[in-house]
Amino acid sequence: MKRLIKIGISILVVLILIIAGTLPVYAMTDPDNIFFGTASTDLPVIAAFTNVSATGDMLFVAESYIDYASTPTTDASSAFLFEILSPDGSTVILSTPVWAYEDVPVSIYLTAAQVTSLGLTSGTSYQYRLTGNPLLFPTMDGSNTVTTSLSSKNWFNQSLNSGGTLSPLRGFSISMMQDIQTHDAVTTYLTLISGVKYITDVGSDIMLGGVVGLDVWCSQLFQFSVQNIVPTTPSSAGAYANTLNPAGQLGAETSLGLKEFGIFLGLGSNGVMAGGIVYLLLTLGAIVYMATRIQSPLVLPIGAIGMITIGAFLGFIPLALLFMVMAFIIILTAIYFFTRGFWT
Repeated sequence: MKRLIKIGISILVVLILIIAGTLPVYAMTDPDNIFFGTASTDLPVIAAFTNVSATGDMLFVAESYIDYASTPTTDASSAFLFEILSPDGSTVILSTPVWAYEDVPVSIYLTAAQVTSLGLTSGTSYQYRLTGNPLLFPTMDGSNTVTTSLSSKNWFNQSLNSGGTLSPLRGFSISMMQDIQTHDAVTTYLTLISGVKYITDVGSDIMLGGVVGLDVWCSQLFQFSVQNIVPTTPSSAGAYANTLNPAGQLGAETSLGLKEFGIFLGLGSNGVMAGGIVYLLLTLGAIVYMATRIQSPLVLPIGAIGMITIGAFLGFIPLALLFMVMAFIIILTAIYFFTRGFWT
């Protein structure tokens, strides 16, 4: 009997411990302020965008302001939520953690398929809510929760002017970042370039912390864009290609000097003719000299092949002529060896 009592007490203790472990621990105090925007903004800073990255998608954005005199040790992502509710506020449609305290952007992005699955429609007066985690707050009231509703003025079609500085998403983001910069009492979040405001690299850390993907959807918003660079393929023909070709480049540079030389010889600006005369004189002289020194009939065909090859490389002789002459020389060389009995 005593043994059964001990077993029963042990089971009861275990159950009490399990139940105690599931009870909420109210570890958070209410924030000093909680707004959509800041106390300095007259209206809630909220917006909803359609056709952001693809036709039919949606982006819900807001400026979250959760202010504590002393920042809590509990992460904001564990303590507060950003929610999208049905127009009457009875149903939570979407929810995401707030990523930081103080004045920061928050957002929820839905693909077109998700929008269709949830049955969301553009222009609807969905409610936005910032609220504390019920597991951390002893009571849920206006001290830790704020709610507002979208109106027709808060809905924007991003496909209109999406590529310019007047796109609705860009304009809203700049306005929100201006509020955040004013609240933080700094001047480093925005910069003015040629009369147009851009978010700096410092400001982008804040903006992209709350609106992940904004640098892709609206790259013209940032001073330092991370949009993918699409390289253009250089032309493979024409003058530009010649600058990439050592032979063509050498011929082009050589022709500049030969043009002046042609003028000096009275040939006008015909540099090719001038170069041909100079090249012919030099190579023929070299071939004759080598023939007299070596005393071999092979000097003439080998020298001619070298002369024509180098001439084509420098641009003095057309390549077609090079192939024709080389074929002719090869045939003559074969006849020479055949008549001399080389293969017999």
